[in-house]
Amino acid sequence: MNTAHPSMNERRRPRRRHSVRGFTLLECVVAAAMLIVVMVLAAQLYAWDARERREVWRRQVAQQEAANLMEQLTSSPQAELTAEALDTLHMSAESSTWLPNGILQATATAVTAPAAGRRIELQITWEHASGEPAAPVRLVGWVFGPGGAR
Repeated sequence: MNTAHPSMNERRRPRRRHSVRGFTLLECVVAAAMLIVVMVLAAQLYAWDARERREVWRRQVAQQEAANLMEQLTSSPQAELTAEALDTLHMSAESSTWLPNGILQATATAVTAPAAGRRIELQITWEHASGEPAAPVRLVGWVFGPGGAR
């Protein structure tokens, strides 16, 4: 073979593939699908977080309402803590708006030890947004007569 005059076959160089810059349509579709999945998951997480925050807020409202009512009851004289008086108790308007189907139950029972007095139990129940009952908030307090428990 004569190197001075290469033949036609020898003159041909292998074709170089030009590197393609940019994205193919398939790559764009896959990236868009992944972005949609991430966005849907983020929206669900945001909605779950909002529901949980609302439920925590409702529990705090119920706890504060029970504490306010208990403070009102324990500052009353023991003789005024009758079943009829407890039946007149009701939740505040603000608490009623935050606690769907909120129910206040109050009971007073006589105790003799360590001194004569009354045991007061408050319970507030309500429903979740799904309609299921939430775990109730319970608060117990004691009221003793003059001299109190020593």
